[in-house]
Amino acid sequence: MSISSIINVSLYLDKFFLSKKEKKRRKLEVINTLNEASNLIQEILDLEENIEEMAHILESNYKKANDSLDKAKDLIRVYFSKRKANKTKEMYLRLSKLKIEIAYIRDNNYETEFIQGYMSELITALTNFIYAKDNYINQYF
Repeated sequence: MSISSIINVSLYLDKFFLSKKEKKRRKLEVINTLNEASNLIQEILDLEENIEEMAHILESNYKKANDSLDKAKDLIRVYFSKRKANKTKEMYLRLSKLKIEIAYIRDNNYETEFIQGYMSELITALTNFIYAKDNYINQYF
């Protein structure tokens, strides 16, 4: 038996024997991690009126949100199932769209005039991620 198959069997048994209390704790941990990512994106949205400040936090909050999403996916894979972890693709797609929008803004040196003209695309990308996160939680947790 290969090492990877032993690890897979071990992870499966760990998931199977988790107590209800532990499963609930892990579920809350996943939801909190996903909400952390969403809150970082919401923080950007809240600065819609203050474009200069938005420009300062845009890229760092995106990176932190991506890290939180990665952490949540790992928790889901380890404590729940690979299938549920794979269903995070929608959130990753929305986050990658946001990455593209941020790249356009970065290419224009975070100029406030450009951001202001580009605001509707940016807001759409931000809100789409939040909706995808909410839908995922409602569907799987």
